[in-house]
Amino acid sequence: MAPHSPDARRRLAGSDDWSLIDEQLGAIARVCRMTGGPQDGQWFWAVQIDELGRPWNSGSGNAPSGQEAKAAVERILADFTPRRICQSH
Repeated sequence: MAPHSPDARRRLAGSDDWSLIDEQLGAIARVCRMTGGPQDGQWFWAVQIDELGRPWNSGSGNAPSGQEAKAAVERILADFTPRRICQSH
């Protein structure tokens, strides 16, 4: 998802449920299609780390498409990258 990091996407078998995995931090974000209820067909997204890489809810929401949910996650993670680089030097 984030082209600037060594992250990998993992799709849970047979589903529209994706996790963004960082080699050091583990799962850092999630995008999945909701089924049932009033949000049926909507896409849920969540970023599960803060700007320093610590576990935290840094945002979550719903989007009408998987692409829009992915874009929301990428916007948040893109803001974190410069801060993480500065903290590591």
